[in-house]
Amino acid sequence: MHRRPVVTALLTVAVGIAALSGCAPSGPSADIGDVIVLSEDDYAEALDDAVPTQLLIPVPESTWIVSGLAVVDGVRVPDGQLVVPRGAAIVVVGGVAGYSGGPSETTFAVVTGDERAVIDPEVHSAVIVPDGGASSTFVATFDGRDLAYDLSTGGVADGSEPYLETTNLVRFEDWAVTTTGFPADVGLNDVVPLPFNLRLTMSTWAPEVGWAPPGSAWLTLDCVGEDTTGLDVDGWPDGAGSARLELDEVRVSVAGETYAAVPAADDWLTVVDVIEVPFDGGTEPVEIGAVVQVTAVGDRHVAPEGADPLEPFEAEIEGETTLVLDWPA
Repeated sequence: MHRRPVVTALLTVAVGIAALSGCAPSGPSADIGDVIVLSEDDYAEALDDAVPTQLLIPVPESTWIVSGLAVVDGVRVPDGQLVVPRGAAIVVVGGVAGYSGGPSETTFAVVTGDERAVIDPEVHSAVIVPDGGASSTFVATFDGRDLAYDLSTGGVADGSEPYLETTNLVRFEDWAVTTTGFPADVGLNDVVPLPFNLRLTMSTWAPEVGWAPPGSAWLTLDCVGEDTTGLDVDGWPDGAGSARLELDEVRVSVAGETYAAVPAADDWLTVVDVIEVPFDGGTEPVEIGAVVQVTAVGDRHVAPEGADPLEPFEAEIEGETTLVLDWPA
């Protein structure tokens, strides 16, 4: 009579232990920094109760989309529920796809402090991280620089400098004439149409020079003039003369500093140059100026009706023009 309560108590403890053991995770174990490849089904199950983040990561020469990025408490693998250290979390990465631009040497990793877990962009991955993932970032590395992104918000992580690039296409067409050497009977308009195309690219990375120093960017000038154009002479028909453009220099002013680029000695129409300019990631007004020398040649065979043909002449024009761009960075 007195032993029944003891048996009941022992059975209760045994049932409790069995219940607890049944709730304990069972399966292979993984340590901090391990990278586990997930099957399509295990990846989909891991995201059942998660809100995944999608990253859009621009790097030089291409852009990458990271899908299915989420921090979860556990994942299932073929041998059961993955067992991880106490306090650890699991970063699930659905895959990385690149588009636009050419190929680039970009690697991807989940980084926590000095621990870097490199992932294969073509598979579903699970990365074991400490501290519930609070101190971890997703990192794309290009040409030696890390571009880090927050796992939960998808924004650029504190202390990381993203790759930035923007391009402006400018066409100068009307040049104000500052001096002329024309004959007295030739009235040249105050504005000479001389087409000139200029591409300006401001970026934090450029070919051959790599990444710009912190707080600055590369301004790449690529400009080409058109060799000849019709010359607008007052009172004379179109074609009364022609002009040959020779570019002297292109000046660019950013944040109060002026930088000049000149053509190569053997090509007076083309300027290609890379200049380091201050850059704070905001909008900087960019003032662009250019100076030209023009050789104007009058055509003896063209004249208004009833007028004597224009005597042949050759004269030099100096022209200058300036544009100001609001540069979205």
